[in-house]
Amino acid sequence: MVLKKERFSLIDSLRQAYPLRWLLQIAEVSKAGYYKWRKYHNVQRLRQKRDMWHKEHILSIHRQHPYYGYKRMTRALV
Repeated sequence: MVLKKERFSLIDSLRQAYPLRWLLQIAEVSKAGYYKWRKYHNVQRLRQKRDMWHKEHILSIHRQHPYYGYKRMTRALV
């Protein structure tokens, strides 16, 4: 049995080539469920990008000032 999130991902990748209604029927998932997954998936993707930016910024400060503790690091981030 294929997980719903895998079915949603497949639907998302085939959506441009085939009608959405047809894909949803074949995958046996609801339209509301698909759109809910899509919204969550987009939010999650944006959160990952933001977190990666913060991580890179923190690491660049750490490379310049390896002796900074959390207080100085917090001030440097602001």
